[in-house]
Amino acid sequence: MTPEEIMAKIEWCGKEVWEKGNLDAPDRFYAPDVLYHRPPLPDIVGLAAQKANVASFREACSDIRLAFHDWAAGEGKIVYRWTLSMRHTGQSAVMPLAATGKELTLIGCTFDYLKDGQIVEEIEYSDHLGFFRQLGLVPVHG
Repeated sequence: MTPEEIMAKIEWCGKEVWEKGNLDAPDRFYAPDVLYHRPPLPDIVGLAAQKANVASFREACSDIRLAFHDWAAGEGKIVYRWTLSMRHTGQSAVMPLAATGKELTLIGCTFDYLKDGQIVEEIEYSDHLGFFRQLGLVPVHG
């Protein structure tokens, strides 16, 4: 699979999962035991656990839109930048805050590691501080 084909699959899968709620989309592209790192949040182990995490996040947010930006690939790895926009309209296990109705934006960069055509590890670096500020959980200093 070429880097362009891999990125096309990542974009398709990301939009299916986040925008449409199609949690079956990653089944053939992600390894069942995929490891997700999301500092400073706890790791997520396994595709089933990540699907549950996404489903819970989608309970708290609506009108989710995902945009992909720059990307680069090397042997067995790909990195890309993204923006996730949404409205906070609910409450869930992963977002136990009462709905604020606020428009939120989360920006990040993800490193995917592949083996035998499947993503086996994902490391996400996101602006969680900015996200928490938008929710009103962290004061803005300055």
